[in-house]
Amino acid sequence: MVLVRHLVNLSVRMKVVCGFGLVLVLLALVGGASLRAFGHVDEADRVSVQRRQVLLAVNTIGREFEPARRLVRRFAEFGDPAAAREADAQLERARVAAADTVAKIGSSEWQAKARDIAATIDDYARQFARLQEVFATAHRVRDTELDAAGAKMTTSFEELLAAIGGSGDGALRGLASRAFEAAMIMRVDVNRALGRHLEAETARAATAITRLHEALAAIQEAPHDPALDGTLKTLIAESASYGEAFHRLIAATGEIDRLVNQTMAADGQQVTEAILLIEKSALADAAAADEAITEAIATGRTLSGTLVIAGLLAGVLFAWGIGAAIAGPIAGMTRAMMRLADADASVDVPGVGRKDEIGRMAAAVQVFKENMIRATALEQAQRDERARKDRRQAAMDQHTKDFGSSVASALSELQDAAATMRRTSEEVSVDARKTRDATSVTVESASASARDLGSVAGAAEEMAASIAEISTQVARVTRTVHAAVQRSDATNASVGGLSQAADRIGEVAHLITTIASRTNLLALNATIEAARAGDAGKGFAVVAGEVKALAGQTARATDQIGAQITAIRNATEEAIQAVREVGGAIGDIEAVATAIAAAVEQQAAATREITGRVQAVNGATSEAASAMRSVLEIAAGTESTSGIVRQAAENLGRTAETLQREVGGFLEQMKRTDDERRQFERVPGHGRRAELALGDGRRGHGTIVNVSIGGALIQAELAVAAGAEVQVTFPGARTPIPARVVRSGSEGLALFVGTDPAIGRLMEGVLAEIASTPGAQHATEDRHAA
Repeated sequence: MVLVRHLVNLSVRMKVVCGFGLVLVLLALVGGASLRAFGHVDEADRVSVQRRQVLLAVNTIGREFEPARRLVRRFAEFGDPAAAREADAQLERARVAAADTVAKIGSSEWQAKARDIAATIDDYARQFARLQEVFATAHRVRDTELDAAGAKMTTSFEELLAAIGGSGDGALRGLASRAFEAAMIMRVDVNRALGRHLEAETARAATAITRLHEALAAIQEAPHDPALDGTLKTLIAESASYGEAFHRLIAATGEIDRLVNQTMAADGQQVTEAILLIEKSALADAAAADEAITEAIATGRTLSGTLVIAGLLAGVLFAWGIGAAIAGPIAGMTRAMMRLADADASVDVPGVGRKDEIGRMAAAVQVFKENMIRATALEQAQRDERARKDRRQAAMDQHTKDFGSSVASALSELQDAAATMRRTSEEVSVDARKTRDATSVTVESASASARDLGSVAGAAEEMAASIAEISTQVARVTRTVHAAVQRSDATNASVGGLSQAADRIGEVAHLITTIASRTNLLALNATIEAARAGDAGKGFAVVAGEVKALAGQTARATDQIGAQITAIRNATEEAIQAVREVGGAIGDIEAVATAIAAAVEQQAAATREITGRVQAVNGATSEAASAMRSVLEIAAGTESTSGIVRQAAENLGRTAETLQREVGGFLEQMKRTDDERRQFERVPGHGRRAELALGDGRRGHGTIVNVSIGGALIQAELAVAAGAEVQVTFPGARTPIPARVVRSGSEGLALFVGTDPAIGRLMEGVLAEIASTPGAQHATEDRHAA
């Protein structure tokens, strides 16, 4: 309590200073303990970070070196030049990583190990360079020496076999064939030895080379034509070059195997083991540093916790003392202010007359209380005035409502009358259209009948003349039919000869099929013999394959010819039968022609009677068509008149709708509050221009006379009727705004844009843009002042 009394005697400023001073002392104690703990943590953390940097560095060496080893393996197995380039780049990155590791490691022992790793990687790179040289040598020997010697040897053998075959020496030809076979076996064994890299395969290839040399020596020792000596010497030299190239290639392959599987493998294993040793040691040191960090954090946590608890106790005691000295009077003042906020002016303000800050605050609150009493009286007077205005507004609203009801009823009756007129005009138009269509069809039918009857009369007269001509032609037809019978007999004999020729063609097609089958069999045998001959028979195998394919195509074509011949034979037999039937039919025609002559004479008399009757009907039909044309003209006039009436009814309906919308808008505006009506106050356009687009495609510009959120008055260059829909592009609007023409006259086009909120926001932008027009600001200020 003594502490509370001392605090009460202090000013609020001193109370707050003492409180913050205590907080700062507590913060200093906690901060000192934390700094001490953080010092130990920082030292241990530096050790841990350094060890982890070492670990990261050696891991980087491993990440760069292991892909290089895989690329070297791929190059050694497949000879991929891209793999060699990637391996060189990867080894260079591994060497850079090793040098970086040597620079980062502080321990002399670890630096020595890192230098050993760098030296081993350098040696690995040198061995890989040697590997690439040996690999290039091996490829050069194989491509330019071994394969070239083998190809030349094959050519020389072909020349030798051709020369011996011409001489007719069977024994010498047998020796040459065995030598050629030994050469082919030697090339197969050499390729197998180079592909498998096995000692047994290498020995087998060397034995095959020796056998070839022995076979060539046997040919040279045997009796032969001296003209063959040059070819034999060339073969012996080429076989010797082939054997020498093979042994050099085997030596290069052995060196490649030694470099990849011994020297470079040992270097790679040494680098991997050194990296693992450094990683293990670095992990152990990092773990020890982590334990030291954990221990320092635990010690700092204990000390900081003790100081925080002590500080909390001291802070609670001091806060309770300050609260008793400051919070009590402020709480009383707050309650008084809340009652004043609730419009309770009867409350007493506590602390009035005190000399400290609380006393000055109480004096200010007392002033607020007195002002609130005066404001309450003023508000009551305003409410009374507002009630009088509301009564006047209610009377005005009732008058507006009565006016709206009367006008709406009249407009509704006007719209109903317009709708009735529109429906009646549509019905009259439909009836007139039906009458016109029916009359048009009747006129067309009558005209067509008149034309048809005229045509029939002319046709009847022509028919009478034609019947006489038919009588003459029937006799001629009889003679022609007799000649056709004789011609059909000759045709029958010719078609029989065609059938016999088709049989002979079928026999020839069968012979071609037999030849194609035998050719196919010979091509198959040639393919087998070419396969036995090896590389020397490849070209002949291609030719044999082409011959086989050609034989297959010939067989298929012959089958198609056979099918066509069969079809010809069948068609020929059908033609023979048809010719016979035609002969019989012509005989029947001859008998019928005589009967036709008698019937034609009877038709001539009937045709003359038809001609007279058709001419009488034709005159009556022409008179009916003339009368129906008059009816058609009357129906067309009725339809035109009904269309005019319907258009007038539609215009009347649109005018009634426009008037109803305008009256509705007027009544809606009358219902708005003063703030809402102010939104539709029109402001001058200050000469700004707007673009108008009509639904019929017309476009134009106009000068804005005035504008508001709800519409605008524009002096337009286009003539637009009231009720039309337009698209208006105002200044400040990014998109066209839909509007309706509510009035069109000498003062301009009165447009209404509606009450859609989205359009209202666009019109607000238009008003802002027009307000920024030079000279508009002063006019706006004058209007507001008015």
